[in-house]
Amino acid sequence: MQLGRLLRTAFLADYFVKDAFRNELRRVLNRGEAVNALKRAIYTGRISPAQAKRVDEMQAVADALSLMANIVMAWNTLTDAGGPGSLVEPPPGHSTGTDREDCAHQAGEHQLAGCVSLPG
Repeated sequence: MQLGRLLRTAFLADYFVKDAFRNELRRVLNRGEAVNALKRAIYTGRISPAQAKRVDEMQAVADALSLMANIVMAWNTLTDAGGPGSLVEPPPGHSTGTDREDCAHQAGEHQLAGCVSLPG
């Protein structure tokens, strides 16, 4: 119990004192929120009572949704040619998305914290 309080105090001290720690924590939380927003965009309906009777059925629905979100994120990574983390070369005349105006345009267009985008 005392160790937990000590760790929480150390965490809070780091959070309030170290800007780099706070910024990294915010970046990670924003990435998680972007993934959740993508999952909400993929599946907008409600899970039917027939799908939610057992724990393993709920787990199957959650796993399928996570798989679909991972596929969309992988697709975005592969098709973001020339951008950070890209695995393919950019086509001729394609912007790499690294200049300030292009990044601002992409962030405004996709509304998912610049982490993921939906094709379309």
